[in-house]
Amino acid sequence: MKIDVRNMYTTYAINPLALKDTRPRLSWVVETSERRKKQSAYRVLISSSQQLIEQNEGNIWDTHKIESEDNYCYYSGEELESFKRYYWKVKIWDEKGEESTWSKTSFFETGPLNKSDWKAKWITKRDLKTFYSAGDFSTEKFKHYHAAYFRKTFEIKNEVQSARAYISGLGFYELYLNGEKVGNNVLDPGQSEYSKEALFNVYNITSFITEQNCVGVILGNGRHLEQFGYSKPKLIIQILLEYVNGEKEYILSDESWGSSHGPLQENGMYYGEKYDGTLEMPDWCTYHFDASNWEEVEVTEGPNLRYQNMPPIRVTKILKPIKMYTLKPGVFVYDFGQNFTGWVKINVSGPKGTQLKLRHSELVNEDGSLKTNTLRKAEATDIYILKGEGKESYEPRFTYHGFRYVEVSGSPFVPTIDNIEGRFIHSDVEKVG
Repeated sequence: MKIDVRNMYTTYAINPLALKDTRPRLSWVVETSERRKKQSAYRVLISSSQQLIEQNEGNIWDTHKIESEDNYCYYSGEELESFKRYYWKVKIWDEKGEESTWSKTSFFETGPLNKSDWKAKWITKRDLKTFYSAGDFSTEKFKHYHAAYFRKTFEIKNEVQSARAYISGLGFYELYLNGEKVGNNVLDPGQSEYSKEALFNVYNITSFITEQNCVGVILGNGRHLEQFGYSKPKLIIQILLEYVNGEKEYILSDESWGSSHGPLQENGMYYGEKYDGTLEMPDWCTYHFDASNWEEVEVTEGPNLRYQNMPPIRVTKILKPIKMYTLKPGVFVYDFGQNFTGWVKINVSGPKGTQLKLRHSELVNEDGSLKTNTLRKAEATDIYILKGEGKESYEPRFTYHGFRYVEVSGSPFVPTIDNIEGRFIHSDVEKVG
């Protein structure tokens, strides 16, 4: 078997969409089934188009043949442009000078390489409802805010070739477009020192775009709290539309956006979450939704931005409880058989306004009740208020728990073991062994 190439990385990521590095690191994995086989040389091509890379033309950069056993190199060509896709591939030679075929084509996209490339503004809701909750250890309760909803409508001018959304929301955010959640990340963005910088993500939203569009964002507290020296939750988003005729258009967070409260209310890392289904706003993130009662947003200051070039947190496994028992009338405990980090999704039905309470714990007492001393001051409780419209399901957005047991109270019926499932979350890192 000849020597070959697989798993190509640009600055440790596969096909990144918002590269910040102007001299990115290009690396690859050498593959062969023969022992003592090794790379002796490589050649890397970078092109500005799919067509050119398929023609083996490196109009951006061509290393030519480099005698080296290193399975990486650093780009050293002309300065890269912001918001542009580059295509690259590599071939290698073995210790006998035998040449491999060209690798599959990989790509990377640059994001905003300069601070001036960010044309959007940080925005926040003017009047945010507050509540107070203790942290992990402290007996003092600190100010938190109810979740805030944001939206803006826009129309496209021509046929769209590509669309990207560059976004950060502090503390946590979820991005929606035309009524659908964008991506499957949770608890974004990653944690940083918010006074200095915030991490942003980029999403390929081309498939979401229609003639008439609505972009929406929900913001939660996360760790962006006044007790740590920060202000209200805020967001920044910059959508870049590239048309087939070569024109570009930006949809930016600014004074033109609207904001509102909604069904997602109290939320906190240690507190949990409260969601009132009776306050749901069907189609709130659609073009024709009546947002006349939404208020204007407030423009605010924000930190510098850096691309979140790390695996996001995702739901990586669905867990079923191994048993369920009745603690006392109307109070039920589910045992998942293991500790894990995440939350539960519960399926219920019942009268409008029924309040369902879910408490979490790693341990139970001898009588089967939750042993919550390991939680210290954390409440670790999620509350769902039913909207009373047949079968409903609920899972939190802006909190997580470390737990094995879940106590459910307030259910209008006797639940079964099939009414609930665990959502195991962690950084979605690649398995390598």
